[in-house]
Amino acid sequence: MEDVKANLMKTYTETWRQINSVKLLLEKKQAECDEIHKKMKLAQETYDLAMKINLADLESEMHVKEMLVLKAETLAARENSLQNSTPEAREINSKIEQTFDEVYKIEAVITQSKSDISTYQQDIETIEKEHVEKREQSSKKIASIYKNIQNLREEVSQFRSNNLSNLISVQNDELNKEIEVQTSQTISMLFTEFFNSANAVTEALKNPDSASDVIKAEIEKCKILESKIPKHQAEKSYDDIMEMQEKTNILFQQINSFEDQIKLSINDMKNEEEHQDQLANNLKIEQRNSKELMQKLGLQETKVTRLEQEIKHLKEEDATRKDTALAKLEQLRMDILNIIAENRKKMDKINQLRSGSASKLKFNSPIENLCMSIHEQAQELNKEVERLTNEEEQLKSELNKLNLE
Repeated sequence: MEDVKANLMKTYTETWRQINSVKLLLEKKQAECDEIHKKMKLAQETYDLAMKINLADLESEMHVKEMLVLKAETLAARENSLQNSTPEAREINSKIEQTFDEVYKIEAVITQSKSDISTYQQDIETIEKEHVEKREQSSKKIASIYKNIQNLREEVSQFRSNNLSNLISVQNDELNKEIEVQTSQTISMLFTEFFNSANAVTEALKNPDSASDVIKAEIEKCKILESKIPKHQAEKSYDDIMEMQEKTNILFQQINSFEDQIKLSINDMKNEEEHQDQLANNLKIEQRNSKELMQKLGLQETKVTRLEQEIKHLKEEDATRKDTALAKLEQLRMDILNIIAENRKKMDKINQLRSGSASKLKFNSPIENLCMSIHEQAQELNKEVERLTNEEEQLKSELNKLNLE
């Protein structure tokens, strides 16, 4: 990317240098045109002056100056044409055109890049909008959960207050009833003991000797009876209230634990949403990567198709080579069999010639010469057979390789 930027800057600098040179040339031509216009203006002023002073005397001079102006314009146009027709001018114009073409290409690339950037920005805005919507939905869910928690706490507090009030009221009613029962029992017991004591004292007064002992015994009974009167009702009620308070505290602890669990669930929900956002971004990246991979896969499939065609062509060539090799091998076998048969015939002929006694004496030298020549031919045929056998082995090995392929 840095090399491309450097090349672009280099091309841009060269282009501007050439454009500046062209501008200088144009400025030079413009200066010449301005000079011509000045001359024309001077001629017009001269003509006006002649009209004022002596038109007849200055008409010829005016005509000459006009001719000079026309000649100057013609010379300037010719000079401009000559300068533009020179190889240097044509080369500069060609370079300018090439530079403008490159500039147009660069502008097209920049336009495409801007379009891609705009598309990416739209995608980013869409993703940010979706993220904001998800965040708003999460905030609404969290606010709803907090509201439910607050309502639950208020309901629990109201429930606790009502239960505590009801419990205290019930306990007070039970305590009052128990006190009334115990009071009635105590009064009944006191009256019973009082009457018993009164009867005992009355009986004791009839016997003065044992009266004091009887009265002391009755007093002891009264003390014992007094000690047996229940006095722990308030303490029992306080214990019940404390037990209820402990249960209430346990209930509040459970509520706080439940709130902590809800907060953890909210945090988990936030983490899960962030994870989902991350997964969505990863999914978009994976979709882009998959699109690129699909394009690469299309190229690979094209290459694979081309390779399959080449392999098919090679297989056809291999099959043709195999058939040719088999035909050649069969021909070699036939040649070997023919040579072996011919060799046998010649050996039989040699044996026949060697076995003939009458003709052997008469034609000893020609027969030996013929035998020698036949023997040499047989050796050559054996060498040819060995060569053909080796070639057959080579063809077999090539066929095995082709079969393995």
